Amino acid sequence: DCANTYPDGQSEKMVGAVLKGRPRDQFVVTTKVCESVGKGPNDRGLSRGHILREIDNCLTRLQMDYVDIYLPHHPDPTTPIEETLDALNDVVQQGKLRYVGCDFSAWQVCKAHRVSETPRPQCGASWRKYSHNAFRFA
Repeated sequence: DCANTYPDGQSEKMVGAVLKGRPRDQFVVTTKVCESVGKGPNDRGLSRGHILREIDNCLTRLQMDYVDIYLPHHPDPTTPIEETLDALNDVVQQGKLRYVGCDFSAWQVCKAHRVSETPRPQCGASWRKYSHNAFRFA
């Protein structure tokens, strides 16, 4: 278990160094996103921009092609859950992530699950359901 801010990404670098060269299917790697990595408005939280940038940074530090479990470290009241789930779903679809974990309270998990099951307009043109891989319960 590591995170992009434990301390300043060093935990991910250490995990990557220890696991480098080992068969990737022999271990499970988890990491987290949400904490501040800078002073800018997009340097923290669960916005699409932050998630997409940080998964790439995490993979670079880990020296891996994908993460097994990616956890939003805590809720982000400034970002709609729909935006967060869309971004996480896209990361799953890109093959950078296997499963989404969660450090939310039970009611927040229920809300996210309800949102993930609700079709809604995307780009004003089509309806889309989230991938079942994008939000799984363990």
